[in-house]
Amino acid sequence: MSSRLTIAALALGFLCLCAAAVFAQTPERVPHIGEEGQKAYQNYQTVKPNRAFVISEGGGYGTGFDSPTPQAAIQNASGPCRRRDPNGTCKVYSLNGHVVWGMSEAEAVPHVARAARPPADTSPNPAPPGDESVPLTWHKARVYIPGHTPLGATNAPVFRLMESPETATLLGNITPKATIIYLHGCNGFHSGNETDGRWLSRSGYLVIMPDSFARPGRPSHCAAGLLPPGTRRDPFTPASVERRMSEVRYALAQTQKLAAVDRQRLVLWGHSEGGKTAVWYPGDEFRGHVATGDDCSTTAVPGMNTLKEKPVLVILFSTDSSIMTSRGRVQSCTRWSEGRNLKEVRYDGSAHWPGNYAEVRAEMLTFLCAQIGRIDDVKCKLDASTTPSRPAESTGSRPEDQG
Repeated sequence: MSSRLTIAALALGFLCLCAAAVFAQTPERVPHIGEEGQKAYQNYQTVKPNRAFVISEGGGYGTGFDSPTPQAAIQNASGPCRRRDPNGTCKVYSLNGHVVWGMSEAEAVPHVARAARPPADTSPNPAPPGDESVPLTWHKARVYIPGHTPLGATNAPVFRLMESPETATLLGNITPKATIIYLHGCNGFHSGNETDGRWLSRSGYLVIMPDSFARPGRPSHCAAGLLPPGTRRDPFTPASVERRMSEVRYALAQTQKLAAVDRQRLVLWGHSEGGKTAVWYPGDEFRGHVATGDDCSTTAVPGMNTLKEKPVLVILFSTDSSIMTSRGRVQSCTRWSEGRNLKEVRYDGSAHWPGNYAEVRAEMLTFLCAQIGRIDDVKCKLDASTTPSRPAESTGSRPEDQG
């Protein structure tokens, strides 16, 4: 009799263990979203913090990850959620792996911070969140300071590095300036960026260009013939844009420490890969966004993600050889605008970088002044110091124009 009871007890225990294993392997079901959203949530569990998963009761969802702060992760996740459910209210469901559904963002962030905080005696100096290489992009940033850009044609670079003591001195001695955070393309800095830095600073703007390739091992997404020496080539993915956005967010945080930056007059400007980032950045910190050499149609990350009310200027050339090579033809950001405050200007020609054309510069200055106001310290029209010396009819695309 006792042996039968023993066998029965063992069998019951085995069944309980099996049931527990089944329940343990059953994925968590997120309310309100369908199967694609459930798959996205499972993928969210595997990505780098800071990460957030945002949903709406109407079926919207979105993921933000590898962000410098929890708030930035929530912000990045909210854009895709709003696109999936434009009329719904997107709220954070999970933050850094902790389900916080029902909490406001103001409640969720400190709640998760408390839950994740290690005992003080075991981790007295925790490492800052996010990728530790991001600060390098700021320290190695190129800075163009109004009043310190020599006039006349010269081949000598006029930028200063952010980390230079001289830069700190000069920035400490000027009044707050309208500031452009300028993002280079997939092959890093080229002569076109130098040209833009010159004429924009001569127009009164403080120009700060973070150096994305200051990050050790940073891959490139350029065509093979345009890779910086010794650089690994990787496909362009959503993580590629997130990498650049983390640099933007870090730059924004650092501008708070610079008295020379007028934070009420900030513009985000990007070329090519940087232009993709400029039309994808979802924050409210900038008065406007400028993108050159990007038609919003990158296969991995199509469309726009700026706030709908934010003014966006896109400059394209009708036969831009760089875009045509990768996608067959130059498309249009207007097909993705979805009611955004977008102005797209298209010129004839094959150039990828447009900064040597007088009519393009005039368009850009008009846009900038419309966003930041006609203040005496910036120029709203071209003059002798900001008009290109190269004729506008030169429309050929050169290797240094790419990326």
